[in-house]
Amino acid sequence: TGPSTACTLITRFGVDTQKLFVAPPGTHSAGRAQRRRDVPQLLTVATLTYRKGHDVLVHALAAIADLQWESVWTGSMTREPKTTSMVRDMIKSYDLEDRIDLRGEVDSQALQNIYLQSNAFVLPSRHEGYGMAFAEAMAYGLPVIGCAVGAVPETVPGDASLLVKPDDPKALAIALRQLLKSIDGGSALADAAWFHGQQLPRWSDTAKAVAKALSVVIQ
Repeated sequence: TGPSTACTLITRFGVDTQKLFVAPPGTHSAGRAQRRRDVPQLLTVATLTYRKGHDVLVHALAAIADLQWESVWTGSMTREPKTTSMVRDMIKSYDLEDRIDLRGEVDSQALQNIYLQSNAFVLPSRHEGYGMAFAEAMAYGLPVIGCAVGAVPETVPGDASLLVKPDDPKALAIALRQLLKSIDGGSALADAAWFHGQQLPRWSDTAKAVAKALSVVIQ
């Protein structure tokens, strides 16, 4: 899916570079996010698993409870029941049940509408092999707040994001506060995200890359 994953396959598993092809996932955007002007909406799109760092996000959101924001989460909540239960308990203990909206799995049209109404994308993953949700967020012009791990730094340019160390709720909270209290409301980051998002591969580009790889294999 990306250079980072390719490097892992080569260095850790000894995969022959001549047999390795990279086909970055495509993106689709129905336009640029309008970014709410009343209560900022922070969007998280990810299956609720330990690797995605939802627990870190809850700690960070609790630290900025004095600010106005709404956190919307989409993605399956059944993959790791223990993680989901732990995160729900954390949300309840911080009294954030009215501010963190767990939507679960939603269809593509609903997800598109949520993207268009959001102000920023937030996902403190502990590892990413590519980061499709990060790329998709930029395709909608959303500034990204996440962690500098795995493929995230190569997927998300620095001028479109605020990346912090993984497993660091305090640093994440500082980044969130910086975005929410910035004079322009994160508009500069959003402009950069929109610019870079339009340069990302579309699904037609991914299909061409896969077709090219298959043609080499078949020969």
